[in-house]
Amino acid sequence: MLEALDQKIARDGLNDSDSKTFEELKGTLKDATRKALGGRIQYVTYSGAAMPPRIMRFFELIDIPLLGSYGSTECGGVTLCGIGENRPGNLGKPFPNVEVRIADDAEILVCGPTVSPGYFHNPAATRGRKKDVFYCAEGSNIYPAFIELQLENEPFIRQAVLLVDHRPFIAALVVPDRRRIAEFLGCADGAVTDIEVHAAVATQIARVNERLEHYERIREFAIVRDDFSAEVRSVNVFQKVKVDRKAVALRYQTVIDEIYSSVGGSSER
Repeated sequence: MLEALDQKIARDGLNDSDSKTFEELKGTLKDATRKALGGRIQYVTYSGAAMPPRIMRFFELIDIPLLGSYGSTECGGVTLCGIGENRPGNLGKPFPNVEVRIADDAEILVCGPTVSPGYFHNPAATRGRKKDVFYCAEGSNIYPAFIELQLENEPFIRQAVLLVDHRPFIAALVVPDRRRIAEFLGCADGAVTDIEVHAAVATQIARVNERLEHYERIREFAIVRDDFSAEVRSVNVFQKVKVDRKAVALRYQTVIDEIYSSVGGSSER
């Protein structure tokens, strides 16, 4: 209910009754959350995976700061947000003894005393290689996992898989969150039409596109009714998402062919 009222503020504003309920909910949830976290909590740090914007907003509403941090097994801690700096897409500033640079192809380059000299007795792993990079027809390189994460952080999108490798433009297969769309529209789950689902997803993709470079933007999408199978999209114990691009191409070949052979609207499967 707190989330629904918060969305209503941005959309229409609240009347006196709703405003009172909103403030009471914030107070109740703040007390309950602080108690669940030990009672003396001052802030919460997180790293290892992106924090969904709706969770960020929840902690903002109950006045418990979130501090995002970026790092990796090979680099240790790299960046940290200060109090008041946390927002979607931001993980703060580099630590004082760490240097960070973004390469021309958007790879993050880190230098500092926390960076590992290499994998023990494994020079091949130390040399490494870039994975999961899409090569676009006009020559640009796209990192699909980053854009998929942006999509899945939107409230009306449950899952997303990007399509672009050696293709003329970027497209996506999207599993919508029909329950949330129905809540937003004020109707029962089963009453949401395909047109309404399409329109709701389109607004979310448009919001993501606003944050992307022009060559990263999604031009077309197809709605997938059911969640992707584990063979296509899996999540490991560390909550890292892995998409098997070959399995996607095989499982959804017909849909993908339709997207790229006839540009002009989304399809549903």
